[in-house]
Amino acid sequence: AAIEQAGHAALFDAMAGAFVSLYHKKGDVVDVTATSAAPLSAADQATLHSVLQDQYPGKMIHVDHAVDPRLLGGLILQIGSKLIDDSTASK
Repeated sequence: AAIEQAGHAALFDAMAGAFVSLYHKKGDVVDVTATSAAPLSAADQATLHSVLQDQYPGKMIHVDHAVDPRLLGGLILQIGSKLIDDSTASK
């Protein structure tokens, strides 16, 4: 609350984001953004996590899920600088 009152909320958000990013790089965390046309079911999320865990053994997997109805179907994975586009929109 004191940070917001002083008008430094944006600076605090940037600092927190930088800390999380650094922690992930040092802590063997794999950040993944999974974009699908509709929200993934809990079962699909678990399957995705399992597949990623197999691909990155010994790493902690952190998946952010995004929805983009323009994809129509399939999935786009952003893993660091690597992009895997298996959406129907890319076909």
